[in-house]
Amino acid sequence: SKKLISRWVSDCVQHLPECCASPSEFWFPTRLIDLGPLPSHQTPRLIITNEHPAFKAFADPRCAERVSRPVYATLSHCWGKSQPLKLLTSNIDDMKQGFSMDLILKTFVDAFLVANGLSIQFIWIDSLCIIQDSIGDWEGESTMMGRVYGEAYINIAATGAVDGSEGLLFDYDPRAFAPTQVSIHWEGLPEKLYHVVEDEGSWGKRFEGFPLCRRAWALQERVLAPRMLHFTKEQLIWECRRHVLSESFPNGLPDHLRDYHVVRN
Repeated sequence: SKKLISRWVSDCVQHLPECCASPSEFWFPTRLIDLGPLPSHQTPRLIITNEHPAFKAFADPRCAERVSRPVYATLSHCWGKSQPLKLLTSNIDDMKQGFSMDLILKTFVDAFLVANGLSIQFIWIDSLCIIQDSIGDWEGESTMMGRVYGEAYINIAATGAVDGSEGLLFDYDPRAFAPTQVSIHWEGLPEKLYHVVEDEGSWGKRFEGFPLCRRAWALQERVLAPRMLHFTKEQLIWECRRHVLSESFPNGLPDHLRDYHVVRN
């Protein structure tokens, strides 16, 4: 799966200009979680982007030719009832110093691993980057949600999880989603190999049944992000502004299934 994800991301970033529209030159989310310069794995910590060296260097005209634009991932997830750690006015200074992975939900831990695997140092997660007990911060940050997702490098989606305790990475049998191959010999024609795939209605109904797809706010996250990687209990599904891919169809869904995703594009 790691190789497949890396291939999808690489192909999208390098060959699909519609997925790589230039983001606003000096705009970034107010706060991000810093996972540390790769390949080191430092304790994750909250950062204020306009105070962080990587973002300050990018904004400095004297460094423009030497510093690439920092990228960040976002996370789409169903909150559930439990949030062991969330950003509050009382702990913001402590979170800037770093926080233990034991304090966060499994979905967040898995998202950090996925980001690390894609060599992404920064990630935005709503409950860790918006001050949850500040109405003023919520009002200010909520006006920028479109830009947060629209200018992210990738949106990592816990599509199959009902809450943060389930994580992203599920055990499943790859044979369960492999297309069935049938060799058929029609009278008067040479034998030919056919792939049996489900109909659009079944595919769409199952996709809509995933927990995250039943949450209204997740629609903007799915539509606005330039590329999105869905982790489900059945398989990985990739959506960007041109392609829809899955582990069943790593080179592209059949047209009659892909049509279901036109709304995303």
